[in-house]
Amino acid sequence: MAGCLGPRPTSSGGYAGRLHDDRPRREGRLALPGDAAIARAYGSHSLRRARRLLTYIEEQGLIVCQLDGAGRRIVTLVELTWATAPGDPNAEELPAEQGCSSAL
Repeated sequence: MAGCLGPRPTSSGGYAGRLHDDRPRREGRLALPGDAAIARAYGSHSLRRARRLLTYIEEQGLIVCQLDGAGRRIVTLVELTWATAPGDPNAEELPAEQGCSSAL
């Protein structure tokens, strides 16, 4: 699970975590939900499974996970060069304005 704990070296000698620094715009980004929300979306209550899912997706080269200076997680979608706003991995719920409404 070291992948979501910080940048890791790539085969080219650089760091994969540098993708988000200068490419995506900071305005309009959504914060990544916490581990609990990711686990629920995955159909589980296990925070470990949520973290493992992010690590697996990162190992496949689809995302890059890293932490900012305040310990909030940023995920970059590699092919789109788009990054989430920093989000607290320990957050329990999505803020109300970001959550999905079940009413039709």
